Amino acid sequence: MRTGQFAAQARIAAYVVFLLGTGGEQWTQTVPERVVPTLLGGVRAMLPYAVYPAWETPRLRDRLADWPAAQGAYAAAVLRHHADPASASADDIRDALLTARAARAAWHTAVARAEHEPVRHRGLSRVTADDAEDALTQMGRVAMLLEAHLPDPAAPPVAPAAHLADALRKATLQEAKAVQEHRVPQWDAVRAALTHPAWADTSDTVVRLARLLPTALTAFSEALNGTPAKRR
Repeated sequence: MRTGQFAAQARIAAYVVFLLGTGGEQWTQTVPERVVPTLLGGVRAMLPYAVYPAWETPRLRDRLADWPAAQGAYAAAVLRHHADPASASADDIRDALLTARAARAAWHTAVARAEHEPVRHRGLSRVTADDAEDALTQMGRVAMLLEAHLPDPAAPPVAPAAHLADALRKATLQEAKAVQEHRVPQWDAVRAALTHPAWADTSDTVVRLARLLPTALTAFSEALNGTPAKRR
């Protein structure tokens, strides 16, 4: 069954013919009787997919679009904690992280299903999907490192982190539609939020990690644009 549906059905049909042959029936009679119903059953089973397609391959972009939006929400929740340590809640970060993990799991499930579908490529190529996944994984790592450096409630707020969080949340939500529409996402608003002068007074570690977020998003856009990872 793991080899393929056609191979499995051919062997099952041959086995049925063999069993009927042991009962005294002639193969010239049993072979047509077995082949014709098998073909009719296959056509009947595939007809609903032709009328109402349910393949995962053409919908891979829709599945992929949910992941950067969830990753952006997680990174934004962490940045808001840096922006206002006194009133920030760890529950928001945890909920956003769980949502991002669920989006990643849904993407992996969709890719696994698409690999076994007899559908011509109409969504994402394997190379593009792998490169996009690497970029979003890198974005998740950066967000987790920012979470590892969360300040104490008594620490001074990082004002520009709030602007970056808002820009990141809005951009990832808006550009998710661009992914669905086969357009290359743009992250100018995220980069602009990192030019705020107040970043000069922020911890060097936080600044360097924050600047890696648009780098990962840019790699994601380049992957969708077809730029090979080695060239990037």
